[in-house]
Amino acid sequence: MFSLTVAMNKKLSQFKETVQNKNILVTGGTGFIGSYLVDNLSNLGANVTVLTRHNAKTDSPSSYNYYFGDITKSDSLSGCCKNIDIIVHMAGSAHVEQKNKGTHLRVSLTGTKNILQEALREDVTSVIYISSIKVMGTNKTKCLDEADQENPDDEYGRARLDAEKIILKWGAEHSVKTSVLRLPLVYGPGVKGNIKNLLTHATSGKSFPLPIVRNNRSMVYIGDVVQAIYCIISSNKSGNKKYIVTDDQSYSTTDLTKALGEMTGKVTKIHIPLFLFKFLALTGDAITIITRIKIPFNTNVYYKLFGNACYSADKIKNELGYTPTETFYSVLTDMLDAE
Repeated sequence: MFSLTVAMNKKLSQFKETVQNKNILVTGGTGFIGSYLVDNLSNLGANVTVLTRHNAKTDSPSSYNYYFGDITKSDSLSGCCKNIDIIVHMAGSAHVEQKNKGTHLRVSLTGTKNILQEALREDVTSVIYISSIKVMGTNKTKCLDEADQENPDDEYGRARLDAEKIILKWGAEHSVKTSVLRLPLVYGPGVKGNIKNLLTHATSGKSFPLPIVRNNRSMVYIGDVVQAIYCIISSNKSGNKKYIVTDDQSYSTTDLTKALGEMTGKVTKIHIPLFLFKFLALTGDAITIITRIKIPFNTNVYYKLFGNACYSADKIKNELGYTPTETFYSVLTDMLDAE
C-alpha cells in the first residue's frame, strides 16, 4: 500500500475522534480510492468492512473485515449492513470502456438500489456516494459548481447522475443522511488511467512534442478525497447535498508535461501544432466508423488531453471546512517513485 504525505496524515489525524469506533462499510474498497480510505480509517480506529466480490484481491491487513458479495445480486448482500453506521459507496469502474459499459450501469444503478435496500433493514445513519464530475459535463468559458445544471456528455456520467438521484431521493424519503461527492481526476501514488499513462510515459525516458495548450483542468489528491469524506461524516450540515472536491488548482496540459519533463530531465523544446492533433483525432474517428476498429487516438482522447474541465470546490470549503492539502506538483516525486 502506498503512503500519504506527512502533511496529509497530520491533517487526517484531526478526524480521529470523528471516525474512531464507527462501523463503516466501504463498497469498492479494493480500488485505488477505496484502498487509501480503508487503510486510513483503520489507522484512525474505525471498524472497517470492505464489501468485495469473492474473486477480488484481499491482501490488505487482517484488521479489515470483509463481506463477500456482488452488489448487482441482492441475494448475496443479506446482512452486509448489520451493525453498520456509515456506508461509503464507491463501487464502479472509474475508467469505462465500451466493452464494460453494461457492467458499470448495473453496478451504478442496480447495485446502488441493492445496497440501499440492505441499509434500510439496519440502523444505517449515513450514506456517502462517491460520484464523478462527469455528471456536470464541461464548459469552455467558466469553472462549474454545484449550482450549474448537470449535463453529462457520456453514458458513464449519465449513470453516475442517475445513481446520485436514487441515493438522495432515498435519503429524503427515509430520513437518512445522504451525501454525494463529485470527483475530478484523482492523483496519487498508484494512480490508474490517464494520469498513470502520463507518468509511465515520463519515466520511459521518451519525450513527445505535445502542443502548447492553455486549457483549464481540475484534479484532486487522493488524501484530500479521504479528507472530504471525513468532512461529510463530521458535519451535520451535509445531509442530502452534493459537493465538488478539487485541490483548488488549475492545470493545463502544458503545465503538467513541463513539470514532468523538468522532474525527469526530458524537457522538449519542440511542439507540434494543436490543429494537427485535431486532424489526427478526426481521422481516428473516421477510421473507427468505417472499419469498426477502435483507433487509440480519437476526439474523445483529444478532449481529455487538451479540453477544459474546470470545477469549483468553494461549497465544500465554505460549508464543511474542507481545505486542500496537496497539489499535483507537491506529490509528483512520490508518484514517479511509485512507477
